[in-house]
Amino acid sequence: MPVQRHKRTFMPRTLPCTWKGCRQLFTNTSGLKRHVASAHQAFGAALKSMLNPLTPALPSVPLSGAPVLASLDFDDLADRAADGQGPRNMEAEPSHAGFQRRGGPRIEIHPRLDGTPCDTNGNDLPPATPPLPRAQPSGDDYSPFTDRTEFELADFLYRKVQMPGGRIDELMQLWGADDHHPPFADHKDLYNCIDAIGVGEIPWQTFSISYTGPR
Repeated sequence: MPVQRHKRTFMPRTLPCTWKGCRQLFTNTSGLKRHVASAHQAFGAALKSMLNPLTPALPSVPLSGAPVLASLDFDDLADRAADGQGPRNMEAEPSHAGFQRRGGPRIEIHPRLDGTPCDTNGNDLPPATPPLPRAQPSGDDYSPFTDRTEFELADFLYRKVQMPGGRIDELMQLWGADDHHPPFADHKDLYNCIDAIGVGEIPWQTFSISYTGPR
């Protein structure tokens, strides 16, 4: 089921960055603060850490593995393991999910997602129920797009030239620079409108494979 379109409000980028030499513009103060914290303050902190002298390394602690192993009483460890006081038996531990599973393959059937045809509300249909006839839209119906201009622009940006999201945002900002409301607020608004399309003429494609090697 396609998602319902929620048209976003266009926000012009009018707040300039306060750092000298930076030409970034933002729509609100929160975006400006995040930019300053990530692009300028983080860079300054990293530069300061590189200029400061390195912290002297901590003295290494000599390993004492051999004396410990030499002092172990393996007979005592075996007695403690038998009493449940020693190290746990690793063979009795359940295997991790990332390791090889024991046993053969199994099939689990979802109690609800079983592929049964249903209506728009998710209710199961009786067997052999034919699909509902598709309503024929009018010649000037470009839903969920507002008009033909929106539809043609979305087709041009998304399918023909495949413009990146950042470039779409920049184009909408230029479109709305002279108090002209752009067709889309940003690339997310464009993508949401495309996702809200209820029907389409994309052909359904499928393929099947089978294993023919040794068993």
